[in-house]
Amino acid sequence: MILDYCIFCSQKFSKTGAVVPDVSKLSSLLEASRQRLDVIGRLIIEHEKEIVSGEVTFRYHRNCRATYCSKTLVLHACAAANTGAKVIVVCSPGTDVLLLLLHHWPTINKGVYFLTGKGGKYTIVIRYILVHILYNSLTKLQHTSPTLLY
Repeated sequence: MILDYCIFCSQKFSKTGAVVPDVSKLSSLLEASRQRLDVIGRLIIEHEKEIVSGEVTFRYHRNCRATYCSKTLVLHACAAANTGAKVIVVCSPGTDVLLLLLHHWPTINKGVYFLTGKGGKYTIVIRYILVHILYNSLTKLQHTSPTLLY
């Protein structure tokens, strides 16, 4: 069975834009689904065996999966803060996660480090962005509107 709509946003695909996941690389999506336990997460977990065996093939828009997993990272950071973590490190190549962390920092209210980087053939650039210091350097207007960060 092949689904003809995005599993995350439920929109039908145009001729291009559908991504069929490689079942050998589904571990991050399955883990995010187990942690979130929302409607999509439950659907994926309920059919995990069929997905891994290839009986069911789902497709998604690349941006929809990135958004789903990005929100999961921030939910984990909030949960870690609520359970007493003093320092939180979130690793992601996407700046959307950084914006979500900035937005949710008042809820987290701990030392948050955003680990990001890029690897090339000859160089690797890794950096830690101190989210709590970046948040405190913004104006009150920028706290309420992420679009004013640019």
